[in-house]
Amino acid sequence: MRPVGFFRALSGVCAGTEIFFALRYNRWPRTLLHLVLLSFLLALGISVGELRRVSPRMDGMRLRLETEFGSGVLCSPAGILPVKDPERARRFEVGPGMLLAYLGGETKVDLSSEERSRAGRALLIAAPRFFAVAVFGDGEWIGRWQDPDSAGSFRCSDGELNPLLSRRLAAARGQWETPAMKVSFSRFLPLLRNALALGFFLMWFAALFALAVLYTAIFTAVNRLFGGGRGSVLSPGEYWKIGIYAGFPAMLVAAAFPAFDLPFLTYSTVYMIGLVVYWMIAAARVSLGDPSAPPAAAEDDNENEQ
Repeated sequence: MRPVGFFRALSGVCAGTEIFFALRYNRWPRTLLHLVLLSFLLALGISVGELRRVSPRMDGMRLRLETEFGSGVLCSPAGILPVKDPERARRFEVGPGMLLAYLGGETKVDLSSEERSRAGRALLIAAPRFFAVAVFGDGEWIGRWQDPDSAGSFRCSDGELNPLLSRRLAAARGQWETPAMKVSFSRFLPLLRNALALGFFLMWFAALFALAVLYTAIFTAVNRLFGGGRGSVLSPGEYWKIGIYAGFPAMLVAAAFPAFDLPFLTYSTVYMIGLVVYWMIAAARVSLGDPSAPPAAAEDDNENEQ
């Protein structure tokens, strides 16, 4: 039987179950390639939606940093300093729940309980020779610190945070391995935005592809182990292929939830529900037989491939 191409398969599964009589005979490399293509396109759309929501926050972050620190930071082996008032300490929110504490010339970390509570999502500590980032959850701080000579992770209670970071700050005496240069916020943050866009895309592409393979593999195994496929005209491989293609419409609908930040449901929930319902309908339709089905030789070739 002539193989079914990607766009014909996608439009066919969205139009009804007739296309599944042909899709069951697609070879595995073609089937997986179709899943990769759809995952790629949907991951691209979702990442655009994610980036659209993040961009206004990043623009606000750039304006706040430029207001407090000037146009950028000056990097040298002796330290990393803001262009504006490098010796003056300041603390402010660069985003919702993200507190940045620049220590300037201070020799210890002394965050008040109110300031620590404002850092609900992230706490950033910066000094010329010391950096630390931490998040608070389950009654403790979890983070990582870096100085010119060493780096490490930490976990501590709220009351231990100031003493712990102060000790690490006092121990930071080396020099950075960086040439003298100026890093402009107007140039750095667009690079960060591009990195986030790539991260969103890779994360969603891997998630979409992996969930489709994992869910359909599990349902195929359960169907065969518990007798659901006993006596069926579909081989395990054909049943699995029908499941992968039956998930295409569900993937299209489910992708709208993260892309447009829709409430109540998640991608995995919508995909799983749509997959199971449509898969049962498609498999039942194909199992009933079709006058235009390919000859037995084609079925034998498909079995040999698997």
